[in-house]
Amino acid sequence: MRILTEPAREIPVLGEHDVVVIGGGPGGMMASLAAARAGADTVLVERFGCLGGMATSGLMTSFNGFRNEHAPDHLQTVRGFAQELIDRLIDADGACAKTAHGNFGPLDKGECPYAVSFDPEVLKYVALDMLTDAGVKVLFHTWFADALTDERGVTAALVEGKSGRAALVGKVYVDAAGDGDLSARAGARFDQAANDDERMMRMTLMYRVTGLPEPGLDERRLWVNGVTTRWGPHVGALSGSDTLDLTRAEIDT
Repeated sequence: MRILTEPAREIPVLGEHDVVVIGGGPGGMMASLAAARAGADTVLVERFGCLGGMATSGLMTSFNGFRNEHAPDHLQTVRGFAQELIDRLIDADGACAKTAHGNFGPLDKGECPYAVSFDPEVLKYVALDMLTDAGVKVLFHTWFADALTDERGVTAALVEGKSGRAALVGKVYVDAAGDGDLSARAGARFDQAANDDERMMRMTLMYRVTGLPEPGLDERRLWVNGVTTRWGPHVGALSGSDTLDLTRAEIDT
């Protein structure tokens, strides 16, 4: 591969904060919310134009794991900020649950079943409202580009957007990028599964369909507010950390 050398350049510091969070998916949202409510000056960097990550931009329109998945399936182990988010979705008419009879129905605030289906457009609004109310500074359309480090750890997160490259300096950095981009660029050790269908989860197309009836007991599809989310087709033997593989996956699906 041919190699070019990029000239050295000065990078303006866009901000200095207590906490710098990379990634606006569910993990980054909760980390930012916790930090800001604890009084920390917090900035959240998100490459898309909305919060939610795979939950919104990826149309993975279900939160799973609020309760024990196995019998007796009665103990709710996840509450806190996650429950608050669901309660706000309920208030905005943006969430429903699968009932014991296999149908989809309303939720009661303060309690969650194992899985909650939600409207991604409502989640975008509710999540942004929660974070901005808490004082989180959100940077949309901003890519994490690289990490500056010294012998003690990360000294700055370099980000890129329409305004060019800039640096965010923090006392604490939270890697919520989904693929561990900040950690990898900072030189942290990581392992990746073999690039084959047996060990690496395949990349799958998600899409929404209107006009279908409420799903029955044995149907594997998500449904909320009359809209169904389906998945498939999928592509295998591709790496989500390789630009060419990601491009091929988009084309093939």
